[in-house]
Amino acid sequence: MNFKNNVTFYLPKQNGWKNFSYKNYKIFIKGFLYNANNKKFLNLVIQNLIIKKNLTFFNNNYGEYTLVIYSENFKIILSDPSRTFPIYFYKEKNTLCVSDDPKKIQEKYNLIKLNKDMVKIALMSGYTIGRYTIYQKVYTINAGEVVEFIKEKTES
Repeated sequence: MNFKNNVTFYLPKQNGWKNFSYKNYKIFIKGFLYNANNKKFLNLVIQNLIIKKNLTFFNNNYGEYTLVIYSENFKIILSDPSRTFPIYFYKEKNTLCVSDDPKKIQEKYNLIKLNKDMVKIALMSGYTIGRYTIYQKVYTINAGEVVEFIKEKTES
């Protein structure tokens, strides 16, 4: 799948996101890794997720973080085990949008249809469950989950 011209990120610095580049990769990091300063954290991301493609590296490394890594051939979103910083995405055909605010996605793509089941659950409990949000076609990732966008599907 070619997202090259249809990828949008709403991950602003004022919300705590740090934006880096490595070769043809864009890296967005929010949060921290215990016992690692920002430079070491970035180096661990590059070495383990980009170079080695070891998507399980962060399973045994503790911290509070969400990562987004994007290149033409490699797109992942990764959350810490407690989902400290929720992140949302919209994916349809050749379009991918990632944001820390589902309302931004809803507004950009004029997604007016609500997920009625999730609205009911949210009204009863105060939150939604799983990867669903109150908006149809806008999803979130679960605690400790890695979502990799591959061709015509999304894998976790």
